[in-house]
Amino acid sequence: MTTSRTKTKISFNWQTMKFENLTVAQLETWAKLYHPVDVFEIIIGDMTKWLDKKRNVPSISKKKDWQRFICNWLKKEQIKEVGL
Repeated sequence: MTTSRTKTKISFNWQTMKFENLTVAQLETWAKLYHPVDVFEIIIGDMTKWLDKKRNVPSISKKKDWQRFICNWLKKEQIKEVGL
């Protein structure tokens, strides 16, 4: 039996330097989970700038699990913000 709900994987478009298939619901959930981190600023600003610098690094440019990458980054940012 197959489920009618298919989950689209998050991807990163190296031409436009933007994440694709991110939903508003995901961003809102992450904003709650990783409070007080500014999730929108991190994903649009810091992460994108860092990825631009690392675009020629094979382990970065061939990433497949972008959701894990984003959540790990946000978790580290939260630890910095809270001071743990």
